[in-house]
Amino acid sequence: MSKEISVSDDYVWTASAGMYLWILEYLQERIPDRELWDFVKGEGFVAVDKFFVSDLPGPYRHRVLEVLAREVPEAYVSRMLTTPEKRARWRAMVGQLEILAMMASEVQRELAEERP
Repeated sequence: MSKEISVSDDYVWTASAGMYLWILEYLQERIPDRELWDFVKGEGFVAVDKFFVSDLPGPYRHRVLEVLAREVPEAYVSRMLTTPEKRARWRAMVGQLEILAMMASEVQRELAEERP
């Protein structure tokens, strides 16, 4: 069953369950703020298999977008390059992560344009 990460109303990224859970775990490692993850749990994001970045409070939304846009693809590559068998599989996954990174970058740009 596929999972979704929605960085805005216009950009929704679909992933496998494994990829989705890896991204959430990575975000929790990079942004270990209990208030953020209590909010995510309280909103039921994990229970519905959708992570709504656009619904996060402002400062958290910006930080999550930053991690998605700047760190996630490379972090996944580093994880996948541990064995030769995994190297063949990582290429397709990285392509998917780059799409998520582009979506997050575009929303960051749009949000920056909205600021006074």
